[in-house]
Amino acid sequence: TDSSVNIVSNDTIKAICSGLECEISFSDIEDNQEAQEIKAFADKIKELVQEHKHGECPLSPKSYDKIYGNIRHWGMATADSVIELYRKHEKAMQTICGKVRMFVKDRDINEFIKYRNDVTHGSYRVNNIRIANTAYVLSCLVYCCLLARIGIDESKIEELCRMKIGS
Repeated sequence: TDSSVNIVSNDTIKAICSGLECEISFSDIEDNQEAQEIKAFADKIKELVQEHKHGECPLSPKSYDKIYGNIRHWGMATADSVIELYRKHEKAMQTICGKVRMFVKDRDINEFIKYRNDVTHGSYRVNNIRIANTAYVLSCLVYCCLLARIGIDESKIEELCRMKIGS
């Protein structure tokens, strides 16, 4: 709403992270070298779990279900994936950063994700202007990703960032 447009609450930060995680799932980031290494490592761990399951002292079937369920979610760290998305739209992001007079660096994204993790898992954190500005920039990144996903050319996205997105 108009009354809450400039407020960055913990819920806002969680929503922005959810949007970023959604866009990560639609992206080709999972094809990069680190993601492939994690997948290969997970496959080795699955083989080890399978050996244990058929060994002398197997766990309950539900324990194995939990282990396999956990392994299915292994992937790049969220912050690293967001940094990759950010780099894919770097020119557009630089335009947005100019609007808030703060250039978002990798450490800002790492701190933003750490902040979200902390408030999601019960730690108390006090928001600050750097987290709020990073949230603003990353919310614009969600829009850029969405536009790219529906087929808008990157030069048009950059133009939209100059004219509309983040205004």
